[in-house]
Amino acid sequence: MFTTLDPKAIALLGCPLCKSPLDQKPDAFLCHTCSTAFPSRTFSVGDHEESVFDFRIQYPPYCVPPVMRQWSEAQVLYEDTQTPTRKRDTVERFLQEIDAGREIFEDEFHLKGRVLDVGGHLGKLRHFLKDDTELYVSIDPYWNAFEDIQQRVNLLRAYPCIQRPCNFLAASAEHLPFAENSFDWVAMRSVVDHFADPLLAFKEAYRVVAPGGHVMIGLAIIEKLTARHSKKRRNIAARCLRKLKKGKSYSFRDDLKVYGGPDDDHMYRFKHRELLELLTTTGFEVDKEHWQKEPMDYCLYVTGRKNP
Repeated sequence: MFTTLDPKAIALLGCPLCKSPLDQKPDAFLCHTCSTAFPSRTFSVGDHEESVFDFRIQYPPYCVPPVMRQWSEAQVLYEDTQTPTRKRDTVERFLQEIDAGREIFEDEFHLKGRVLDVGGHLGKLRHFLKDDTELYVSIDPYWNAFEDIQQRVNLLRAYPCIQRPCNFLAASAEHLPFAENSFDWVAMRSVVDHFADPLLAFKEAYRVVAPGGHVMIGLAIIEKLTARHSKKRRNIAARCLRKLKKGKSYSFRDDLKVYGGPDDDHMYRFKHRELLELLTTTGFEVDKEHWQKEPMDYCLYVTGRKNP
């Protein structure tokens, strides 16, 4: 089993819409107040089936907010950019990723206690957490994130932690399915620029963080992104293929200005000043900043503290 939901995690759950307590049923959680049901969804993982609870807000097709339509379109583009990269997944590439992570999670920041990983997907962050971490929970809008995991041999070899059951829920950053003051750390690594509503996501993080706890943001900062970084972006190949399939011409120079353009698979691009302002606007006190070393020197990691 790759996914689970421990009693400790269940005890922290709340309605993502109205924040009321939930009743647990055999195949769903039901809200006391607004009567919204959050069902269990089943997916195949190679030789067996697994289930996860789906706490995403389900809009009827006739009243989907425009920002959510835009977000869905961006996710399709994002998925398109991931396909060529997965074909190049090697143990060496993942080990390089882990080396970069050590700088953040072993040298600069130390997450402990109850940790919520927003956009945590497969829970790779667990690789850097100590064995005495009280609780780790990953939430992600990709409810079937683990579906093809058994085929990703190199990933499993580099990240043995993925083979341990992960507390996983399908949910969005803007509507966290937890009670207030539930976590000591909320991690948002490489996801803030993908949120439909970053302000609401930060307010939700503030709500579920306990007094004295922290939110940790890892983000590419727009003024640090240059043509040098653009050339290394993994979505360049996918964009090239899409244009060629449509019979369009392609010039590599087009991608020197993709950030924030119509072909960008992100919802937002933040400046340094804007990110810090968003943290303070939503109630956090900026605690620590760290710029990653080259070649990731355009990435900023910053923590915000919720004062007691």
